[in-house]
Amino acid sequence: MIFESVKTGFGQTWANKRLIAVFYLVNLILGLAIAIPIAGLVDSFVGKSMIRDSLAAGMDWNFLFEFLDINHKQLPGMGNLFFFIPLIFVLSILFLSGGAIGVFAGHEKYKPSEFWGNCGQYFGRFFRLALMSIPLLAILFSIRLLADGIERLFFGADPYENLAYWFGVAKIGLGIIGLLLYGLVLDYARIYMVINDEIKSRVALWRGLKFAVGNIGRTFSLALILFLTGLAVLFVYYHLSNLLSSSHVAIILLLVLFQQIYILWRVILRLTFYSGQVNFYKRINPGDTIYR
Repeated sequence: MIFESVKTGFGQTWANKRLIAVFYLVNLILGLAIAIPIAGLVDSFVGKSMIRDSLAAGMDWNFLFEFLDINHKQLPGMGNLFFFIPLIFVLSILFLSGGAIGVFAGHEKYKPSEFWGNCGQYFGRFFRLALMSIPLLAILFSIRLLADGIERLFFGADPYENLAYWFGVAKIGLGIIGLLLYGLVLDYARIYMVINDEIKSRVALWRGLKFAVGNIGRTFSLALILFLTGLAVLFVYYHLSNLLSSSHVAIILLLVLFQQIYILWRVILRLTFYSGQVNFYKRINPGDTIYR
Protein backbone atom coordinates (compact mmCIF):
# COMPACT_ATOMS: atom_id res chain seq x y z
CA MET A 1 0.00 0.00 0.00
CA ILE A 2 2.84 2.41 0.81
CA PHE A 3 4.69 1.96 -2.49
CA GLU A 4 1.40 2.05 -4.38
CA SER A 5 0.60 5.39 -2.73
CA VAL A 6 4.03 6.76 -3.69
CA LYS A 7 3.58 5.51 -7.27
CA THR A 8 0.11 7.06 -7.51
CA GLY A 9 1.39 10.28 -5.92
CA PHE A 10 4.22 10.64 -8.43
CA GLY A 11 1.86 9.87 -11.32
CA GLN A 12 -0.67 12.49 -10.18
CA THR A 13 2.09 15.06 -9.67
CA TRP A 14 3.62 14.46 -13.10
CA ALA A 15 0.17 14.71 -14.69
CA ASN A 16 -0.18 18.21 -13.17
CA LYS A 17 2.89 19.96 -14.55
CA ARG A 18 1.29 23.40 -14.24
CA LEU A 19 0.87 22.72 -10.53
CA ILE A 20 4.58 21.95 -10.36
CA ALA A 21 5.28 25.25 -12.13
CA VAL A 22 3.19 27.21 -9.60
CA PHE A 23 5.05 25.77 -6.60
CA TYR A 24 8.41 26.17 -8.34
CA LEU A 25 7.78 29.84 -9.14
CA VAL A 26 6.83 30.55 -5.53
CA ASN A 27 10.08 28.93 -4.36
CA LEU A 28 12.06 30.86 -6.97
CA ILE A 29 10.52 34.26 -6.20
CA LEU A 30 10.93 33.93 -2.43
CA GLY A 31 14.46 32.57 -2.87
CA LEU A 32 15.40 35.55 -5.02
CA ALA A 33 13.79 37.92 -2.50
CA ILE A 34 16.31 36.86 0.12
CA ALA A 35 19.26 36.10 -2.18
CA ILE A 36 19.37 39.40 -4.09
CA PRO A 37 19.80 41.69 -1.02
CA ILE A 38 22.49 39.37 0.39
CA ALA A 39 24.28 39.23 -2.98
CA GLY A 40 24.18 43.04 -3.18
CA LEU A 41 25.68 43.37 0.30
CA VAL A 42 28.40 40.82 -0.44
CA ASP A 43 29.03 42.46 -3.82
CA SER A 44 29.70 45.82 -2.21
CA PHE A 45 32.00 44.16 0.32
CA VAL A 46 34.30 42.05 -1.86
CA GLY A 47 33.61 42.86 -5.51
CA LYS A 48 32.19 40.70 -8.25
CA SER A 49 35.32 38.73 -9.12
CA MET A 50 35.95 37.73 -5.52
CA ILE A 51 32.31 36.66 -5.15
CA ARG A 52 32.76 34.36 -8.13
CA ASP A 53 35.96 32.86 -6.70
CA SER A 54 34.36 32.41 -3.27
CA LEU A 55 31.29 30.67 -4.72
CA ALA A 56 33.49 28.34 -6.75
CA ALA A 57 35.83 27.46 -3.90
CA GLY A 58 33.17 26.83 -1.26
CA MET A 59 32.58 28.41 2.15
CA ASP A 60 35.43 30.48 3.56
CA TRP A 61 34.75 30.87 7.30
CA ASN A 62 37.37 33.60 7.75
CA PHE A 63 35.65 35.61 5.04
CA LEU A 64 32.26 35.00 6.69
CA PHE A 65 33.37 36.21 10.12
CA GLU A 66 35.09 39.26 8.62
CA PHE A 67 31.99 40.04 6.57
CA LEU A 68 29.74 39.80 9.64
CA ASP A 69 32.10 41.96 11.70
CA ILE A 70 32.34 44.76 9.14
CA ASN A 71 28.65 44.74 8.14
CA HIS A 72 27.12 44.22 11.59
CA LYS A 73 25.30 47.58 11.41
CA GLN A 74 23.35 46.49 8.34
CA LEU A 75 22.61 43.00 9.69
CA PRO A 76 19.64 43.93 11.94
CA GLY A 77 17.74 44.92 8.81
CA MET A 78 18.86 41.67 7.18
CA GLY A 79 17.64 39.85 10.29
CA ASN A 80 14.15 41.18 9.63
CA LEU A 81 14.48 39.89 6.08
CA PHE A 82 15.55 36.46 7.33
CA PHE A 83 12.51 36.40 9.62
CA PHE A 84 9.79 37.67 7.28
CA ILE A 85 10.79 35.82 4.10
CA PRO A 86 10.63 32.34 5.75
CA LEU A 87 7.35 33.38 7.41
CA ILE A 88 5.94 34.44 4.03
CA PHE A 89 7.23 31.19 2.56
CA VAL A 90 5.45 29.10 5.21
CA LEU A 91 2.20 31.05 4.73
CA SER A 92 2.52 30.71 0.95
CA ILE A 93 2.96 26.93 1.17
CA LEU A 94 0.04 26.78 3.61
CA PHE A 95 -2.03 28.75 1.11
CA LEU A 96 -1.01 26.65 -1.92
CA SER A 97 -1.39 23.31 -0.11
CA GLY A 98 -5.18 23.73 0.05
CA GLY A 99 -5.35 23.92 -3.72
CA ALA A 100 -2.93 21.03 -4.22
CA ILE A 101 -4.72 18.72 -1.77
CA GLY A 102 -8.02 19.61 -3.45
CA VAL A 103 -6.62 18.63 -6.86
CA PHE A 104 -5.23 15.32 -5.59
CA ALA A 105 -8.29 14.47 -3.48
CA GLY A 106 -10.56 14.86 -6.50
CA HIS A 107 -8.19 13.01 -8.86
CA GLU A 108 -8.50 15.97 -11.20
CA LYS A 109 -6.17 17.90 -13.47
CA TYR A 110 -5.01 21.37 -12.46
CA LYS A 111 -7.68 23.96 -13.27
CA PRO A 112 -6.72 27.53 -12.28
CA SER A 113 -10.20 28.57 -11.10
CA GLU A 114 -10.68 25.48 -8.90
CA PHE A 115 -7.10 25.45 -7.65
CA TRP A 116 -6.99 29.10 -6.57
CA GLY A 117 -10.54 28.85 -5.25
CA ASN A 118 -9.50 25.97 -2.98
CA CYS A 119 -6.39 27.90 -1.93
CA GLY A 120 -8.56 30.80 -0.75
CA GLN A 121 -11.25 28.58 0.74
CA TYR A 122 -8.93 26.53 2.94
CA PHE A 123 -6.24 29.07 3.86
CA GLY A 124 -8.17 30.49 6.83
CA ARG A 125 -8.94 26.99 8.11
CA PHE A 126 -5.32 25.87 7.68
CA PHE A 127 -4.06 28.99 9.44
CA ARG A 128 -6.36 28.43 12.43
CA LEU A 129 -5.33 24.78 12.45
CA ALA A 130 -1.65 25.75 12.53
CA LEU A 131 -2.25 28.12 15.47
CA MET A 132 -4.28 25.51 17.36
CA SER A 133 -1.55 22.92 16.82
CA ILE A 134 1.18 24.99 18.54
CA PRO A 135 0.61 23.34 21.97
CA LEU A 136 0.86 19.92 20.26
CA LEU A 137 4.14 21.02 18.69
CA ALA A 138 5.47 22.01 22.12
CA ILE A 139 4.41 18.67 23.63
CA LEU A 140 5.87 16.53 20.82
CA PHE A 141 9.12 18.49 20.70
CA SER A 142 9.43 18.12 24.48
CA ILE A 143 9.68 14.32 24.23
CA ARG A 144 13.40 14.93 23.75
CA LEU A 145 13.50 15.78 27.46
CA LEU A 146 12.96 12.07 28.15
CA ALA A 147 16.63 11.56 27.38
CA ASP A 148 17.56 14.09 30.09
CA GLY A 149 15.24 12.41 32.59
CA ILE A 150 16.64 8.91 31.95
CA GLU A 151 20.20 10.24 32.07
CA ARG A 152 19.68 11.90 35.46
CA LEU A 153 17.67 8.97 36.85
CA PHE A 154 20.25 6.28 36.09
CA PHE A 155 23.57 8.17 35.84
CA GLY A 156 23.14 11.34 37.90
CA ALA A 157 23.80 14.95 36.93
CA ASP A 158 27.41 14.33 35.85
CA PRO A 159 27.67 11.08 33.81
CA TYR A 160 30.75 9.89 31.96
CA GLU A 161 31.67 11.90 28.89
CA ASN A 162 30.78 9.15 26.40
CA LEU A 163 27.39 8.62 28.07
CA ALA A 164 26.68 12.36 27.96
CA TYR A 165 27.54 12.34 24.25
CA TRP A 166 25.15 9.49 23.39
CA PHE A 167 22.36 10.93 25.50
CA GLY A 168 22.87 14.20 23.62
CA VAL A 169 22.50 12.32 20.33
CA ALA A 170 19.34 10.63 21.69
CA LYS A 171 17.95 14.02 22.70
CA ILE A 172 18.45 15.38 19.18
CA GLY A 173 16.93 12.22 17.67
CA LEU A 174 13.84 12.39 19.89
CA GLY A 175 13.40 16.06 19.02
CA ILE A 176 13.51 15.24 15.31
CA ILE A 177 11.01 12.39 15.78
CA GLY A 178 8.70 14.76 17.63
CA LEU A 179 8.89 17.34 14.83
CA LEU A 180 8.29 14.66 12.18
CA LEU A 181 5.26 13.35 14.05
CA TYR A 182 3.90 16.88 14.38
CA GLY A 183 4.33 17.39 10.65
CA LEU A 184 2.45 14.17 9.91
CA VAL A 185 -0.40 15.10 12.25
CA LEU A 186 -0.72 18.53 10.64
CA ASP A 187 -0.60 17.05 7.13
CA TYR A 188 -3.35 14.52 7.78
CA ALA A 189 -5.41 17.11 9.65
CA ARG A 190 -5.33 19.32 6.54
CA ILE A 191 -6.19 16.35 4.35
CA TYR A 192 -9.14 15.54 6.63
CA MET A 193 -10.28 19.17 6.42
CA VAL A 194 -10.26 19.17 2.61
CA ILE A 195 -11.68 15.69 2.02
CA ASN A 196 -14.49 16.12 4.56
CA ASP A 197 -14.96 19.88 4.14
CA GLU A 198 -14.37 20.24 7.89
CA ILE A 199 -14.44 23.77 9.32
CA LYS A 200 -13.60 22.99 12.97
CA SER A 201 -9.86 23.05 13.59
CA ARG A 202 -10.03 21.04 16.82
CA VAL A 203 -11.94 18.23 15.07
CA ALA A 204 -9.46 18.12 12.19
CA LEU A 205 -6.48 18.20 14.56
CA TRP A 206 -7.87 15.31 16.60
CA ARG A 207 -8.61 13.27 13.48
CA GLY A 208 -5.14 14.00 12.09
CA LEU A 209 -3.53 12.92 15.38
CA LYS A 210 -5.68 9.80 15.55
CA PHE A 211 -4.89 8.82 11.96
CA ALA A 212 -1.13 9.53 12.11
CA VAL A 213 -0.63 7.71 15.42
CA GLY A 214 -3.07 4.90 14.61
CA ASN A 215 -1.14 4.13 11.42
CA ILE A 216 2.25 5.23 12.71
CA GLY A 217 4.32 2.58 10.93
CA ARG A 218 2.83 3.24 7.52
CA THR A 219 2.57 7.03 7.81
CA PHE A 220 6.23 7.22 8.87
CA SER A 221 7.25 4.75 6.15
CA LEU A 222 5.61 6.86 3.46
CA ALA A 223 7.35 9.99 4.76
CA LEU A 224 10.67 8.14 5.11
CA ILE A 225 10.67 6.89 1.51
CA LEU A 226 10.27 10.40 0.14
CA PHE A 227 12.70 11.86 2.69
CA LEU A 228 15.42 9.38 1.72
CA THR A 229 14.76 10.07 -1.96
CA GLY A 230 15.25 13.77 -1.34
CA LEU A 231 18.40 13.05 0.67
CA ALA A 232 19.83 10.97 -2.18
CA VAL A 233 19.21 13.79 -4.66
CA LEU A 234 20.83 16.27 -2.25
CA PHE A 235 23.85 13.95 -1.97
CA VAL A 236 24.22 13.83 -5.78
CA TYR A 237 23.80 17.61 -6.09
CA TYR A 238 26.36 18.27 -3.35
CA HIS A 239 29.03 16.10 -4.97
CA LEU A 240 28.33 17.46 -8.45
CA SER A 241 28.71 21.01 -7.14
CA ASN A 242 32.07 20.09 -5.59
CA LEU A 243 33.29 18.42 -8.78
CA LEU A 244 32.39 21.49 -10.81
CA SER A 245 34.11 24.01 -8.50
CA SER A 246 35.62 26.65 -10.76
CA SER A 247 35.59 30.41 -11.29
CA HIS A 248 34.76 29.99 -14.99
CA VAL A 249 31.49 31.67 -15.94
CA ALA A 250 30.22 28.61 -17.84
CA ILE A 251 30.80 26.36 -14.82
CA ILE A 252 29.00 28.79 -12.51
CA LEU A 253 26.03 28.91 -14.89
CA LEU A 254 26.02 25.11 -14.96
CA LEU A 255 25.98 25.05 -11.14
CA VAL A 256 23.05 27.48 -11.13
CA LEU A 257 21.24 25.16 -13.56
CA PHE A 258 21.89 22.15 -11.30
CA GLN A 259 20.65 24.14 -8.33
CA GLN A 260 17.37 24.96 -10.11
CA ILE A 261 16.95 21.31 -11.11
CA TYR A 262 17.45 20.35 -7.46
CA ILE A 263 14.84 22.90 -6.32
CA LEU A 264 12.44 21.63 -9.00
CA TRP A 265 12.93 18.07 -7.79
CA ARG A 266 12.19 19.15 -4.21
CA VAL A 267 8.95 20.71 -5.43
CA ILE A 268 8.02 17.47 -7.21
CA LEU A 269 8.77 15.51 -4.03
CA ARG A 270 6.63 17.87 -1.94
CA LEU A 271 3.68 17.46 -4.31
CA THR A 272 4.25 13.70 -4.52
CA PHE A 273 4.14 13.62 -0.72
CA TYR A 274 0.82 15.51 -0.66
CA SER A 275 -0.66 13.22 -3.30
CA GLY A 276 0.73 10.06 -1.69
CA GLN A 277 -0.68 11.04 1.70
CA VAL A 278 -4.11 11.81 0.21
CA ASN A 279 -4.09 8.48 -1.63
CA PHE A 280 -3.05 6.61 1.50
CA TYR A 281 -5.71 8.32 3.62
CA LYS A 282 -8.44 7.47 1.11
CA ARG A 283 -7.30 3.84 0.96
CA ILE A 284 -7.56 3.53 4.74
CA ASN A 285 -10.86 5.45 4.93
CA PRO A 286 -12.59 4.84 1.59
CA GLY A 287 -15.98 6.00 2.83
CA ASP A 288 -14.73 9.04 4.73
CA THR A 289 -14.69 11.47 1.83
CA ILE A 290 -16.81 13.92 -0.15
CA TYR A 291 -14.75 13.08 -3.24
CA ARG A 292 -16.07 9.97 -4.96
